[in-house]
Amino acid sequence: MTATTRRTIRGTAGLTVNKWNLSALEHLVYEPWRQWDNRNRDMYDRFLALSVKHLPKTLKKISVFEDFSDSLAAILMEDGNSNAGAPMHIQGEVVRVANPRVGTAFASRSCDLEQLSVSYLVNAEDFFGACLPSWTWPRLESLALTSQLLYHS
Repeated sequence: MTATTRRTIRGTAGLTVNKWNLSALEHLVYEPWRQWDNRNRDMYDRFLALSVKHLPKTLKKISVFEDFSDSLAAILMEDGNSNAGAPMHIQGEVVRVANPRVGTAFASRSCDLEQLSVSYLVNAEDFFGACLPSWTWPRLESLALTSQLLYHS
C-alpha cells in the first residue's frame, strides 16, 4: 500500500489537512491567495493558526506562500492609501500585516520540522518572539521567514 507523503494545496480552500486522513504526510505545500477583505482576514488568520497546531506529526517539511496579485494591489492602492473607490472592507495594504497568532502557531510547530518556509503570512519577529528558551530544533535544516523590518516604504 502506498501512502501520500506530499500534498500541495492552492487557493483559499483552507488548511484542513485532517479531513484527508493523511497520517503519513511528510511534506506540505500550501499556497493560499491573499485575503484582501479586512473583515475576513482576521477570521482566516485565526483558522490558519488553529489548523497549523493540528497538522499531522509526521510532517517534516512545511512550505507556505501567500500569493497575491500586484495588479489588484495597484488598483486597491490607487489614489495613495485612501482606496477612495474601494469598499471599506477591502481596503488593502501594500505589505500584509501579519497576525502574531499565526507566527506563534508556526513557531510552536517548527520544533519537529526539517524545513519551514512561510512567506508573508508570518512576521519573523512574531515567530522568534513566541519561541521559548527551552525549545530546541534538532532536525531543522532550513528556515525561511519574511520580516517587515526589511520593508522600506
